[in-house]
Amino acid sequence: MKPHDELALLKAALRGPGECPSPQDLHAPSSAGHVAQCPRCQAERKLLDRFAAAPEHLESPDVAWIAARLAPPSGPLRKTLNPVRIRVASLAIAASLIVIAGGLYIRDSARPQLDPHPPAGVLRSGEIQGLAPAGDLDRVPDAFVWDPVPAAVRYEIAVLEVDGTELWKSASYQAKAALPAAVRAKIPPRKALLVRVVAFDSANQRIAESQPARFRIQP
Repeated sequence: MKPHDELALLKAALRGPGECPSPQDLHAPSSAGHVAQCPRCQAERKLLDRFAAAPEHLESPDVAWIAARLAPPSGPLRKTLNPVRIRVASLAIAASLIVIAGGLYIRDSARPQLDPHPPAGVLRSGEIQGLAPAGDLDRVPDAFVWDPVPAAVRYEIAVLEVDGTELWKSASYQAKAALPAAVRAKIPPRKALLVRVVAFDSANQRIAESQPARFRIQP
């Protein structure tokens, strides 16, 4: 048997004698005989009685708020917007909002998240590591060192202002560079500066670069 045939049989079994009255007429004396023999109408009347009951304690302020704003001061529309219908409408709206919010949560949860901080041991491609010294220092450094880059034959190192203004720049063929005395003398205490290193291969192509390392001399 097909599903729609089973549904038709179920509806026929629940249907009482004759045509079912409208929900507004379920309590009418003229419908009492039909409702007594119709399971479907009995269920609808019970549901209607449940909604017609006084709102639960926690729902009362919400229903009163909706009724105060929807119900006009007078006229036929006031009868249409009775508390029972308003309560049913508010429950339907709340259920719809829950479904929509649940769908948005599922869609947002399925979206892949990017980790801005790679796990320890995972290095970015083409990034020079180990540039030092950095941070708060007790004196002006004599030199800077960093981890060697495979295939690099030359490095460029620069000391910069935090706005990118270049104070000093030099080339080195090793993974270190001495800071000249004339440059060291120009580095004042308490002033934050940056140091950056770029690696080049034998074809003079840039193959790696460090993140700018900030340092400052503490008096």
